Amino acid sequence: MSVKTKACLNIITSAASMQWSVADMLESKANEMETLRDWVLHTVRSEHMGDRNAFVLHSCSFHAQLVDLIHGITKMEHGLAKNMELILVEEEVVPDNAFGDAGGMLFGGEDV
Repeated sequence: MSVKTKACLNIITSAASMQWSVADMLESKANEMETLRDWVLHTVRSEHMGDRNAFVLHSCSFHAQLVDLIHGITKMEHGLAKNMELILVEEEVVPDNAFGDAGGMLFGGEDV
């Protein structure tokens, strides 16, 4: 097995490990949010807060935490996908003649 193949396998293995870690984080966050939801439903009431706007702002802060988490994970996943794409896409074959079909022709159409 070539060095490049081994390196690619190591990168893919690491990416898979990171995915498991992300799944664990999301599961923990989901459990935390369910607990928070239950607490909010049983203790936080709009009548307990003097201002209805304060109640809405308090609720929005919980959602902002989730949006930030999802945004961060999305950015991380996008970066992982870009790296995996670079690894898995076959390298383009560069032609021997870097000037394309021009052969040895230069600016004025003259051969050198």
